[in-house]
Amino acid sequence: MRKFDSGATRNDDGNKLDYYGFLCPEAMKEFADYMNGHRKQADGQIRDSDNWKKGIPVEQYIRSLVRHTIDLWRLSCGFKPKNPDNGEPCDRKELLCAIIFNAQGLLHETVKGEQGNGNRVYILGPMRGIEYFNFSAFDTAERQLAILGYDPVSPARIDRDAGFDPYALPKDYNWDFLPDTLDMGAIAKRDIEACLDCDAYCCLPGWAGSVCAKIEKDVLDWMRADDLTDKLGGEA
Repeated sequence: MRKFDSGATRNDDGNKLDYYGFLCPEAMKEFADYMNGHRKQADGQIRDSDNWKKGIPVEQYIRSLVRHTIDLWRLSCGFKPKNPDNGEPCDRKELLCAIIFNAQGLLHETVKGEQGNGNRVYILGPMRGIEYFNFSAFDTAERQLAILGYDPVSPARIDRDAGFDPYALPKDYNWDFLPDTLDMGAIAKRDIEACLDCDAYCCLPGWAGSVCAKIEKDVLDWMRADDLTDKLGGEA
């Protein structure tokens, strides 16, 4: 308990977040100027100040964060990085604000994912006809969803756990066909069972051209599962 000279009393601040002490108003002003200066879109329209909260794929945040961090490092070492958008020399404050934006956006998406209570998200997409049965795309989606706090369920991971590794096949393998050692009936059964254990899903590019992916999506839609495809920057 605190007691002031006036006689007024107030509880201690020990357990309260001290935004006043943690943040610098001048730095926040610089960041707000940066955000305001980037509201104009390529088509000339002015985007809403909170447009970014609609959701930007985690991978895009990470790529941009790394790019601006490297440019800041180069600038600090005496090199002269240029802004790829206009060819002008990079500005230290501009780079720092860009880093803050991407770090904040990544944190925003991460916190949103955690608030999703770790929903199990099924990843559906094409496999046959794509090199190594498209495992790399499933693996990337699995990592992105995990970063966001979701519990991803990937058919590629299920296949690996069952002992199948497409990277063990020869590079000139005909990816239109499954190896004779695989039982399509058993695969279909375990994938549908995995769908039944999920309450959300994400679609990989090209899913609509896959018979199996369309069936999985129909099952998940029938279950009223949430479509989180936008989390990966894709379209349902």
